[in-house]
Amino acid sequence: MKKTEMIWKNLLTSVALTMIICLTGCQNTPDAQIVIGADSEKMINILEQQDNLRHPFVEIDTPDHVKTQTKRFGKMHLLFDANVIVPPATAYPITEVKKRTFTDEDFLFFIETISDSDAELYSKWDLSKQEWLERQIEYKAKDPDEKLAQDYLRYLQEMYDNADSEVRNPLFDVSTLTNGLSSQVFAKKSDGTVAYYHLSKDRNNITFFRDIGLVQYPDSITKDIYFDETFETAEQFSWRQSKKPEISKEEAYVIAFRYINDLGIDLKLYSAETCTFLKNIVNKSVGWSFTFTRVISNAQTRYDLSGFGIDENAMPSYGAPWDVEECTIGIDKDGLCFFEYKGASTISREIQNSVELEKFDVIVERIANQLSYIYGTVTRGNGIGVDIVISEIELGVGLISVKNETDIGIYIPTWYVDYYIKWSDQEDIEKNWELNTIIFNAIDGSYIEPRVTNEKLMSMLNGG
Repeated sequence: MKKTEMIWKNLLTSVALTMIICLTGCQNTPDAQIVIGADSEKMINILEQQDNLRHPFVEIDTPDHVKTQTKRFGKMHLLFDANVIVPPATAYPITEVKKRTFTDEDFLFFIETISDSDAELYSKWDLSKQEWLERQIEYKAKDPDEKLAQDYLRYLQEMYDNADSEVRNPLFDVSTLTNGLSSQVFAKKSDGTVAYYHLSKDRNNITFFRDIGLVQYPDSITKDIYFDETFETAEQFSWRQSKKPEISKEEAYVIAFRYINDLGIDLKLYSAETCTFLKNIVNKSVGWSFTFTRVISNAQTRYDLSGFGIDENAMPSYGAPWDVEECTIGIDKDGLCFFEYKGASTISREIQNSVELEKFDVIVERIANQLSYIYGTVTRGNGIGVDIVISEIELGVGLISVKNETDIGIYIPTWYVDYYIKWSDQEDIEKNWELNTIIFNAIDGSYIEPRVTNEKLMSMLNGG
């Protein structure tokens, strides 16, 4: 029954299961009041004492695999059939980081490094009637029967109808950036191509697309199992798949790593997958997408597309101070297609050189109890509950918030727990299982949610 391939469904299209995911940080007394940022005694001692002493490394004892019989918890059936992944380490530290807020100079440095120093910068880029007409002509020539996209020609016609014959786009002035507000910057290179940037001053995020309207489709969201005939045709779905890269993984990685190095981003490679890049729908290239995340003492932050959700009536004990720290770089045969760097931070200090982790058998018990609390009474109309298979338990690191601080966070040892879920009356086939991930503080075993900001959690708690 164990599922080994990642299954991800967009939260909007799998609401039947996603909306029932309610997470709590109080496993022993799930009906108790949940308060965001509530510390266990163990966490309080660590964060308040900060004694600057060298603490001995106590390596956690874990099996390679956890296998149990199926157990029933109310309407839920739970099975552990999980690989346990623990990276070799000589310490389990708690590390403080500061939010890296990008300045005007930072943005200019990013743009010059990515798009060339001679690129002309614009704050707006509208296409003229002639340019929209050229897109129509290109699309009709390459897809005359509109097999690759429904109603796309109608969209191009509407844009043509609303466009001006002559366009004078305004130049970009970095001094006009407003703190906290999102801005668009367009970079016209000497070859005439126009790239697109999305950035926010005094935030820690920046995004780049090589061409206006470029769309990327990584392999993880275009596997055959995700084809939905009610949404698109088989030909349209196949067009978005990245089956034959036009550049080797090794060549693409060299390019991606050069940008990581040149931009001074101190993250490590987390994952690599093939990726399709589409411009004007009919122009397709296939390359690679690389994701880099934070590594501390050989443990890494995970950044996956597994499902999760939050119930405002059962909040986690910790959220994140800002977005998950990651950098994703898309490369095809012509070079850099896509660049996203968000949640940027810099390491400021080590709060404790090593902490003792909660015993693994306690973590396993917490996992079962937490999922029982979440799903034990969940049914659909006919009284059918859910089946859950725990497939992987991995030790990494996660970023959580610090009380009364908005520009400081701490990385702590973290358990990432992957599980597959389906309704009990559904057939045991791959497409019926949905991958979800729940995350636990490895120090005290409490539920945490580093994928959601503390600001968002507080807003939910206040009915926002």
